[in-house]
Amino acid sequence: MRLLTPNRTVVNPTMSVANSSIKIVTPVQYRMHPALSEFPSNSFYEGTLCNGVTIIERQGTKFPWPVPNQPMFFYVQLGKEEISASGTSYLNRTEMWRNL
Repeated sequence: MRLLTPNRTVVNPTMSVANSSIKIVTPVQYRMHPALSEFPSNSFYEGTLCNGVTIIERQGTKFPWPVPNQPMFFYVQLGKEEISASGTSYLNRTEMWRNL
């Protein structure tokens, strides 16, 4: 998703214009498989996010997905959750190293 202004392609979602805030969101995403974009669309964009790619355009991997034609699954990695040095977020080093 891109947020557009005259000088930038990606900006903070809220811009100040003439003492007001407006939100400009392009309604089309091109990076994710349509099955993956369903969650953010429904959870954060009230179901309005559209796909600029088709399922056929996002095929090609030979990975044995648990649900064919839906390239996603949740991999639970056991590890100890820690609070970051800033104290504003959490991290799991075991999970991080497993995914590198």
